[in-house]
Amino acid sequence: MLVGLLILKSLLLIYLAIQDWHYRSIPTWGIIVLAILIIVEGLQLIQPIDFLITFTINSALMTFQFFLLQIYFSLRNKKWIKLTHEYIGWGDILFFACMAAAMSVIWFSWTFLGSLIFSLLIFSLLMALNLIGKRIPLVTGTAIFYLFFFWIAWYQSINLYH
Repeated sequence: MLVGLLILKSLLLIYLAIQDWHYRSIPTWGIIVLAILIIVEGLQLIQPIDFLITFTINSALMTFQFFLLQIYFSLRNKKWIKLTHEYIGWGDILFFACMAAAMSVIWFSWTFLGSLIFSLLIFSLLMALNLIGKRIPLVTGTAIFYLFFFWIAWYQSINLYH
């Protein structure tokens, strides 16, 4: 069953990446289905209380990082800005919330940072080549990163919750 969930999750990640690339938005139903697939997978691998604790800690770490980003952009603009109005969309935040439920604190910390660096490098190169505009399709880059990461973890038999 876990392979089936991985295949479904992979297809959905590809779909979300394409949607974000073309429309700079992702459908709500895609996030809901991704969340359901991740919850079903997680509850097969660890106890519900451990799943909830892991998700809570990962969400707190993600929230703290977004708060630091909020402060950075507010200082840079010399006024309090709303991060979700100008810099990051709710689809991006909800996508990362799904990823916060998909793995342990250590794995999430590294992959969250890694996916952001991957996205920044890829889209900086594409911008330098004038292949895309100034807006980074964040879900596209991170979904591609997580797609490869999930398959490598499966191939190496790594339990992402431990």
